[in-house]
Amino acid sequence: MTAQLDIASSVIGWMYTAVWCVSFCPQIFIMWKNKSIQGFSLDYYTFNTIGYTSYAVFNAVLFFSPFVQQEYHDAHGADAPIPTQVNDVFFALHGAVCCLIQGIQIVLYRRKGYVPVSRVCGVISC
Repeated sequence: MTAQLDIASSVIGWMYTAVWCVSFCPQIFIMWKNKSIQGFSLDYYTFNTIGYTSYAVFNAVLFFSPFVQQEYHDAHGADAPIPTQVNDVFFALHGAVCCLIQGIQIVLYRRKGYVPVSRVCGVISC
């Protein structure tokens, strides 16, 4: 039964990864096509960049670092499976790269009418 659950978890994990990864593409494509960031929330971008970068670091370290994995096992038991799978690492890194692409687009396509991040976003993100 455990092998079947592992397979189901992997399949479902890759399905959500694929769907979420595709969801980034329209915004990147629209900004590239229009050569404009008009209507794109820089607050949203700021929070997404912080979130996906943090998530990518967390997942990569938990997935690749034997030291961190040992810390996890010490806290949760030697038999506890590492909760991060390769699709989690891929998704988080993909999200961070998409944020980097959007950041480049913001720099390239910024024009008059540019609205910087809000004060609230600036305070929260610092």
